[in-house]
Amino acid sequence: FHRLGELAVCRHHAEEGAGLYDIVKHGSHAYLYGGHDPGVCAQTHAAIVLWCMGFVDRALDWASQALALSEKLSHPFSRVDALFGVARVRLFRREYDSAQTHAKEMVALSAQHGFSLLGAWGTIIQGSAVVNETETAAIIEDMRRGLGITRDTGAQAHVPYLLSLLVEACWKADQIDAGLETAKDAFQLIEKTGERNWEAEIHRLKGELLLKHPTPEEGEAKRCFAQALEIATTQSSKSLALRSAMSLARLRQNQGKQEEARNLLSTIYESFTEGFDTADLKEAKALLQRL
Repeated sequence: FHRLGELAVCRHHAEEGAGLYDIVKHGSHAYLYGGHDPGVCAQTHAAIVLWCMGFVDRALDWASQALALSEKLSHPFSRVDALFGVARVRLFRREYDSAQTHAKEMVALSAQHGFSLLGAWGTIIQGSAVVNETETAAIIEDMRRGLGITRDTGAQAHVPYLLSLLVEACWKADQIDAGLETAKDAFQLIEKTGERNWEAEIHRLKGELLLKHPTPEEGEAKRCFAQALEIATTQSSKSLALRSAMSLARLRQNQGKQEEARNLLSTIYESFTEGFDTADLKEAKALLQRL
């Protein structure tokens, strides 16, 4: 349900599943069904969905619980699965040092136990966490290799999200054409698989790339931001809606539309009830003050 963008349904099932889980009764199920622990899986999915829905502090609590549970299990794949969850939540919160630490452990454990797919995902997460450092081109190449390994396995789950990280890295590195091509690749995969949970963010990043183009395309960028906001709102993905609203508000501010920009952003910002010490909400508050 999460990958389809049906966040509320996913949250219900994940929280219900986590509530039913008992490590004594169900701790052996990872060896019988699906290859990973159902409690870790439920808590990780709850964490991801809660962040999307705007509960950014509760998301970290759930991700931390999944990680703690994985420490009690003698099951490496479940441990790597929990690390993937908490690394993503840290990355969502733009807590890059913590995201990098968890991704490194994920890569190391995956190499130790032969989990090539999850190791590739860890490499991409790690690259996204450090992309602002000096060796940007090398980091992006590592991320591309991770995506190549992923596709060589035939896996398609999570790939639109992972592609979005590469799009963002290209944007930060001023690789505009490469970023736009990667976004196009992501949209094609979304249409093929129906995995739409990160569709809004890819539209937003496409808009940012268009604004950074040598010949900026403000009209098309505005359409990208508006579409991102509409998709995120429809999916109840408040955190992605906030990012989209910030991008659109900055554009409208630069176009002299101060009041429109403020009204747009304040409505979403004021709907949050937690996470005010996280980077996105701090940035939104600062932008509102400037407006």
